[in-house]
Amino acid sequence: MISATTLQCIEDSILPAASNNIPELFNEIDIADFGELLLMIPDQYPRMKQFFPAMPSNEIQTQWTGSFGNILLAQSCIFVRSMVEKYQKHSRRALAESKVLDYGIGWGRISRLMYKFVPVGNLYGVDAWQESINICNECKLLEKTALVDEYPKSLPFSVKFDLIYAFSLFTHLSQKCGQSILKVLRQNISKDGLLFVTIRPKEYWDRHLEFSNNRCDVGVMKSSHESLGFAYAPHNRPNIDGDVPYGDASMSLEFIKLNWVEWGVVESYLDEGDIFQTIVVLKPV
Repeated sequence: MISATTLQCIEDSILPAASNNIPELFNEIDIADFGELLLMIPDQYPRMKQFFPAMPSNEIQTQWTGSFGNILLAQSCIFVRSMVEKYQKHSRRALAESKVLDYGIGWGRISRLMYKFVPVGNLYGVDAWQESINICNECKLLEKTALVDEYPKSLPFSVKFDLIYAFSLFTHLSQKCGQSILKVLRQNISKDGLLFVTIRPKEYWDRHLEFSNNRCDVGVMKSSHESLGFAYAPHNRPNIDGDVPYGDASMSLEFIKLNWVEWGVVESYLDEGDIFQTIVVLKPV
């Protein structure tokens, strides 16, 4: 918990057009305490309330991610903390000076935590769902949030990003849709940039119906994962040129190494906040 004295000092130090000094002001604050502050900023800190994004309703949080509030915050903090540590380990660029893209921003649960580390002017977000963009705008999340096509050919920003992350995105995409996104990300990442994605293991399918209403033949999915390194059960959505882009997917690290030809695997590790998410760190090749 952040003390009232510390919060008041931060409040007094936030400039009317605050931006670049936020990471410095919160440098000594743990990510969990920072996230808890953003859940509900007390009224006695009007500058912070004006600067930081509002939270969407519990219903929206649950609809997008299955939980809300402190439970979801704890999971989000684990991912962000590990990503920041790995970025600092593998990148020669300071995070506070990096251009960062949240691909598949949803309602922004990861991006709002990145305010602690990166000036908001360097944070960007995109999503293929207009409703996600609407929620982000309503919460005044980022200055630069935009809609992208489900099968994108470009990004709406003329930026080379140093850090791109796609949390729980490739766990839901068809091969065709995933490859389309990977191609665009490769075109828009700096030569020494890093991409963080999450994938699901084969074991996910044993508990699939706990996480999704999308019924499928679990045996077929496990067999596909074993033989191909990839399994995909599309949701009941419109077919686009012979493909349904969104569903539930699992993927092996070997599949990535063989098929994501413009990317090299730097490291992979288990997301301690979700045993069915493996985080893969990639670099452009």
